[in-house]
Amino acid sequence: MGLERVVITGAGGALGTALMQSLKSDNRFEVLGFTRDPQSLRLRVGDAPSLRFMGNEEMEFDELGTVDVFVHCAYPRTNAGASFAEGLRTCLDMMLAASRATVGASILISSQSVYDPNRQCPADEDSAPMPIGGYAVGKYMMELVFDRVFQNEPHTAIRLGSLLGESVPERAVNRMIKQVIGGQDLKIIRSDQAFDLLDVEDAADAFHRMMTTDPTDWKHVYNLGSGRTYSLVEIGSTVQTICGIALGREIVMRVTDAEASGNSGLNSRRFYQDFDWVPSHSLASTVHRIAIEEIAEAHGNESLAEDRGEGTRHV
Repeated sequence: MGLERVVITGAGGALGTALMQSLKSDNRFEVLGFTRDPQSLRLRVGDAPSLRFMGNEEMEFDELGTVDVFVHCAYPRTNAGASFAEGLRTCLDMMLAASRATVGASILISSQSVYDPNRQCPADEDSAPMPIGGYAVGKYMMELVFDRVFQNEPHTAIRLGSLLGESVPERAVNRMIKQVIGGQDLKIIRSDQAFDLLDVEDAADAFHRMMTTDPTDWKHVYNLGSGRTYSLVEIGSTVQTICGIALGREIVMRVTDAEASGNSGLNSRRFYQDFDWVPSHSLASTVHRIAIEEIAEAHGNESLAEDRGEGTRHV
């Protein structure tokens, strides 16, 4: 029996890169990652016989033969204007190109943002979509198009919680860590906001697990989150504790109150049950990993960045 061929678009992004790293050592898969900068992706992931790093311009599915799993991670980097419109057009072109090939099953990476951003409880897959803002509307539109394009074969949309890791520097967690490493006090806003934060390594592991199952059993939509939400104060307290230990000094946290709401919570039981999978990283372990990387970068000490063994995963 030959290798399962997996095609990943947007492979240079945080999730695409983590997924290629996860599949790298699994000799059941041949993985083709499409990105704007394949050489940069190769340097981050590392070479392996099972991996191919491809430029987006090389996406000619007719020449690839059978694709067992098509994973559509690609999405515009901006959420408005001409570049957003062009990015959406490119995503659509990728879908249509895949639909003209022999594809066994397809996975679309969507977002929790398609649900009501002010929901009172974690959204499940039966919650009505209520996208607000360009990013969320674009994601939901991608779901509708994807469902129509791949209606005659197994396919699913995965609505992800907010990804967290070293490769997602725009997250509030990463900014907090940089703040304290830079010698500043930790400034936190206390509000009614609640965030579902999923470690990007857990997300990649979840998709890896999914690819080992029969796609004809997949449901059309899954939520995939960490299983809980955190307030900014809880996140800040975790950063304060972990960075204080890592830096060997007390971190001062200053909290101010503000009127703000929002809930990105997800009920992910359907995914957990269907694929017999649960996240393995706690918020503390993820913060520890990010902090070690940031400290190493700040101090030019690469040996610190190597402190990522099993003993640091559940701090």
